[in-house]
Amino acid sequence: MKALTLWRPWSDAIVRGPKRVENRPWCPYPGTLGTIIAIHAGQKYGFGNWDLPEGYEPPSKASSPMGIVGVARVVGYLDRRAGIRVSVASCERLASDVHVLDRDPWWLGPVGWLLEDVVALRASSSDVRPSATSKRSAGR
Repeated sequence: MKALTLWRPWSDAIVRGPKRVENRPWCPYPGTLGTIIAIHAGQKYGFGNWDLPEGYEPPSKASSPMGIVGVARVVGYLDRRAGIRVSVASCERLASDVHVLDRDPWWLGPVGWLLEDVVALRASSSDVRPSATSKRSAGR
């Protein structure tokens, strides 16, 4: 299974929020379209140069898990640079979603990957980061 690594809290916005488009500087590889990919939350927590859409409140750094946090199907993309719109979805609604990505508050381009069938994975004990106190007491 292929995976896509995102900064936190963007991964949270996909698997536990309303974000269904991922911004990348490249198009999905042809073999990726229509397939399910893993959503990987990287170590970095930050917003980069992007602002969150109004009304979305991200989780704090401490409550944003790292690692594989969910899965999603890549159903299409829009490449603003070339005006290319691609959808592998047979459903008319999904095909029309590709055409309205340019109005989606989560899409900032230049390429928007359209995600559907998102499933969040439950946090495991490996997602919990020990505090300085628990590290000290573990050695006793």
